[in-house]
Amino acid sequence: LEHLRSREFDLVFLDLRLPFERGQQAQVESGKTTLRSIREMDGPPVVIMSAESPDRALIEEMMASGAASFVPKSADASVSLEAIRRTLAGGVWLPPEAVGKGGNPPPCSPESLMGPLPAPITHADLGITPRAFDVLRLALSGRNPKKIALTLGINHDNVKKHMSRLYEKFGTADQASLHAHFAKTGQTLGIIQTLPKAPGPENAQSLSTLERR
Repeated sequence: LEHLRSREFDLVFLDLRLPFERGQQAQVESGKTTLRSIREMDGPPVVIMSAESPDRALIEEMMASGAASFVPKSADASVSLEAIRRTLAGGVWLPPEAVGKGGNPPPCSPESLMGPLPAPITHADLGITPRAFDVLRLALSGRNPKKIALTLGINHDNVKKHMSRLYEKFGTADQASLHAHFAKTGQTLGIIQTLPKAPGPENAQSLSTLERR
């Protein structure tokens, strides 16, 4: 957390089971607390690495707390690399337990890591407005509606309206299931450049206008 306060990072790869203090036994609650702290700091997207059973309830809890992707610790290293690549590209990686039946999770073979990721989609591809696209990208990076409003410099109620329309658009019920939808499709929304934290309305701009790295 001290490193996050003093430097800029593109992504955090976080073990869910950590000790609260050096020398103590590792606990899941410590990882959860760390995740919430990162989100309060408007930190970068977080990929959760967990040795816990990847049951749907745990994964949804992590998505609701601000994780961008979730990788079981028992998974092959190529899975972790694929999750990192997709998260950095504005996408989501989740294990099949969270995607559900009929899912089409992105391939995670070593060969898939050699090839390029799918081209980022646009607001026009999804049939939504540029502002709704901005809200979606920030939601998939782990920000809650309040943080999205602060980042974009817009009213919190407007963000909630955008989120409700996105849930209806993609047939999802909440932010966790929105993550699952994009994990299933394998779509990526592109990288956004680092913005000043919580810009005011006078200097807020559409993230869609920023150059993708």
